[in-house]
Formats: sequence, C-alpha cells, structure tokens
Amino acid sequence: MSYKLLLLLGFVAILTCGFLAGGCASGQTGPSGHVELTDSEVNELIDIARRNVKGTGVLQKNQYKQYQFIMTQPPQITSYYSADRFGKIVMVWNLPDTNKNFKAVFQGQLMTDQMIVRFSSTRTTPQVNYGDVPIERVKSDMNLRDILRIKEQF
Repeated sequence: MSYKLLLLLGFVAILTCGFLAGGCASGQTGPSGHVELTDSEVNELIDIARRNVKGTGVLQKNQYKQYQFIMTQPPQITSYYSADRFGKIVMVWNLPDTNKNFKAVFQGQLMTDQMIVRFSSTRTTPQVNYGDVPIERVKSDMNLRDILRIKEQF
C-alpha cells in the first residue's frame, strides 16, 4: 500500500472514532439516551421566553407583579427527547396570587431556526379539599351530544 492510502485510511479511522465517541452535536447524552441541550442552552431558552412575555399579550399591563415573577423566578422545566437535540421542552411559571400560569413550549429541532415556539397563559383549577379527601376539579371531555343528553334529563 502506498503512503498516501495509509494516511487516508488513518484519517477516516480517526473521524469514525470521533463520531462514534462523541458525535458532532454539543450537549451530553441524558437519561433519554439522546443528546440533550446543555444547561447554558436551556438558560438561553428561558431568556427567549422572558424576552417574549410582553410581546405575546399574555399578561395585561396591570400585571406587573406577575411579570416580575417571570423575570426573576426559575420555571418548572419538563423535557422530552425523541432524537438528538430533537423533542419538546415545556417551561411553566405558576403566577403568584392568581390561578394562572405562563407556559413556553419549545418543540422540534431545538436551538435551530426550525424550532417551534408557543406561549400561552392558562387558568389552573384550584384543588378543593372536602374533609380528608382532596377532590381536584377536572375539565370534562364531553362533546355537545353528551351535554344535550344531560340537559334533556333535567
């Protein structure tokens, strides 16, 4: 074999080992078995959500206290990965003195221009405690036909 061919095979072997050992994506393999975002990248997503709180129209102008809460407090973060750096990250801030929360959802190929971003504010239903048995109010999945049938019974 020629010297150039051996050099080329060695170079290919080194590249192959590099891809198998660590891949070319940043981040570390997490419990999901996929390459996940680093802490600094998750912090960048938090900053994106915070910068967009005013622009989403989710909070009214008189809700300065809730705005400050989002700006200063860390969110509850849940992440789901289905491939390397691909999946869904949900951030939720439960707003104080209210039954609302602010949610930011980042979905798809994370930290790229193909990433889908959604913001929402929802009301949370409070948990009602009747004695020792806590009963949580839950939205029903009834359709119009079921509602009309119940209405006819009364």
